[in-house]
Amino acid sequence: MYKHVIFDLDGTLLESLNDIKNALNISFREMNIPVSYTYDEAKPFIGSGIYVTIDRAIASLNLDEETKNKYKELVVKNYEVEQGKTTKPFDGEISALDELKENGVSLYVLTNKPQHLAEQIISKTYGKDFFKEILGEHPSRKLKPSPITIFEMMNKYHIERNEVIYVGDSDVDVLTAKNAGIDSLLVTFGYGNYTKELLQSATYIADSVEEMKDILLTKSNEKLYDYELEDHEWPFKGVTHTREIARAVLLDENDNVCLEYILDDDGFGHRDYYETPGGGMKEGESFQDSLLRECSEEVGYECEILSHLADVKDYYNLIYRENHNHYFLARRTKKTLIHQEPDEVKRVKGIIWVSIDEAISLYQNMQDELVGKLVKERELPILRLAKSALQIVKK
Repeated sequence: MYKHVIFDLDGTLLESLNDIKNALNISFREMNIPVSYTYDEAKPFIGSGIYVTIDRAIASLNLDEETKNKYKELVVKNYEVEQGKTTKPFDGEISALDELKENGVSLYVLTNKPQHLAEQIISKTYGKDFFKEILGEHPSRKLKPSPITIFEMMNKYHIERNEVIYVGDSDVDVLTAKNAGIDSLLVTFGYGNYTKELLQSATYIADSVEEMKDILLTKSNEKLYDYELEDHEWPFKGVTHTREIARAVLLDENDNVCLEYILDDDGFGHRDYYETPGGGMKEGESFQDSLLRECSEEVGYECEILSHLADVKDYYNLIYRENHNHYFLARRTKKTLIHQEPDEVKRVKGIIWVSIDEAISLYQNMQDELVGKLVKERELPILRLAKSALQIVKK
């Protein structure tokens, strides 16, 4: 059973389409625009926040910018009036969520609806303190499918990735969960376009509120690590300590990948290979905090996390260590000063930015023995995964 469940709002917790449709149509009438949408016609507009909904509603209309802006302002104003006139939880949803809470599950809401509107409608339909936290659209917050808000929520409440699931009704919701590296539950009683591709991309699918509740109460993600690697370079003699490590497939503005060139001789023998930036977590740090610090110190850039890629468990038998590697796709932002530790200054001979295909080629042809082989086996699949994730981010 999952300990934490994050819900989308419109089409997942609430039947709200009629009020949204009415706000669109009332605004058309008030501006003498001869357009009126039916329930089914308005359904594809939902899923990415009120302003995207409005943009989709007027996309096919030949309106000038001044008219578009006036219409947007009017829709927001009318929606504040219309919201809640017909909006209500889906049948059986309150009792289903009550049962989750009785079983110790913490409930949250993450929506692209403006924060004040989300709080208003949830207070009216579910009660003020029903959910542990409600996070909606806000100037300081990135919209879905960005995973940043989920990361922040997980940090705030000390939530592990295998303890949480995101529930929603659209492709945006499933992609949000994927970007955050957590499981997803797609409900098909909402407003999504339930294509074969969407159904295949969700972790679970629920066709009813009752089925949704049963999945949340009985399923769990027991697999924290996407893959585990053995060290065949040195004999296994036990593990005396574990290291939590955050690493980035770090991109520049042209989608080139940052690699550190490692050349050294030490207790592991000769090192001659490439490696992604990152390193061990400090006490009290989250994976994300650690990643941001490491990128700044090692390569001289602040970065924005785009998505979680994978978690890899591997071993350095020579030093009796088990490594827990947490990989993220990130993009560099503001330039900072490099501040490497003495051993990093000695070991890191250069930093290069190359295309993802060139990075894969470099790994395929790099050192295939000693610690270089361990790095190659761990990171070559990550680079291939990053290439696929990058194609999703570009869409």
